[in-house]
Amino acid sequence: MVAGGDFKGDPDAKPSDLIDEEQCDTDKVEPYDASVKEILPHSPVYTEDFEKLEKGVADLIRLIAEPIQETKFRNGVVNGLLDEIHDRTKGSSQEDVKVALIGGMKTGKSAVINSLLSIGMIARQGDASGSCTWVVQEFCRMLAKQTMPFAAEIHLFNQEDRQSILRSLLADFYRASPNDDDPFDGPKDSDQVTEDFTIQQTTITVFRALFSDKKQFRNKTAAHDFLAEAECEDDDIILSQLYQWAEDLVSSKTKDGSVMHQSSTTQTLLWDIAPYLYTVEERDGEPITSLWPFVSHIKFGLDNKLLKHGITLVDLPGLSDANKVRVSNAMNHLRNCTHYMIVAEIGRAS
Repeated sequence: MVAGGDFKGDPDAKPSDLIDEEQCDTDKVEPYDASVKEILPHSPVYTEDFEKLEKGVADLIRLIAEPIQETKFRNGVVNGLLDEIHDRTKGSSQEDVKVALIGGMKTGKSAVINSLLSIGMIARQGDASGSCTWVVQEFCRMLAKQTMPFAAEIHLFNQEDRQSILRSLLADFYRASPNDDDPFDGPKDSDQVTEDFTIQQTTITVFRALFSDKKQFRNKTAAHDFLAEAECEDDDIILSQLYQWAEDLVSSKTKDGSVMHQSSTTQTLLWDIAPYLYTVEERDGEPITSLWPFVSHIKFGLDNKLLKHGITLVDLPGLSDANKVRVSNAMNHLRNCTHYMIVAEIGRAS
């Protein structure tokens, strides 16, 4: 090098910064596309003709079954036909593969599903306050009545199960209240007081999600005062009122225990079904009710290559969730899954 900064030597030599950039390009790992790099087995099952045949059979079954399934009249003959339809349409093929993602709260189960499906955010994630999965969600191939790219079929618990949930919640609140304290046990220690407070707040949160439009649950204080009126853990007066409100709420949303929403985008779909996924306190300044405590599960119908061959990904509430309603429902659905995938948080060793 001479004064003025002139270079001598090979005029075609590249500056070191360009060499570093080329090295970075060489080291870059391209996105992995399973649909290209992992071809399906050679089988008639994976041909377009088989897909058309499968759809034709399903359409024929619906044509025959729907008039019977949708009739409001019920007797022994109709119920027998419904059972016969169910038994004869299960098919002789292998049952669908249901993969449950298991882990504690905030371990990233929903993020893993979003990554696997690669269609944007369809599994709710990113709630910094705690668990972001409040109900069981199944991500499967497109649903029978689906006409748009993204659909959600929301299945509610039956009346007996809904009443059982309400009884359990009221009992939890009562046992954690001073009304259930035995004077011979002496004062509670600080840990027990904290635990009782947490239980009461958790139950109030669930009740307010369902009945926030009632004056008895307009805020947490009103909810506490109303529930504290219970004279025992299964107080008939309180439960009768809760049962009536619950049936009025459910009947205003559905007649057959399920609700279906469809959309051309995941964002719109998730907005539409938000009250079935978690507590939405208000929209446009108006309080609204959230039915998630009464949701058994939600089936998302997606046009996805991973799911179209009978694979279902199941996103469950964290089994360490403080909310017993969510954990109990998660455990029930967990038993019906064929495979488990463990998801754990990766952190720096301490």
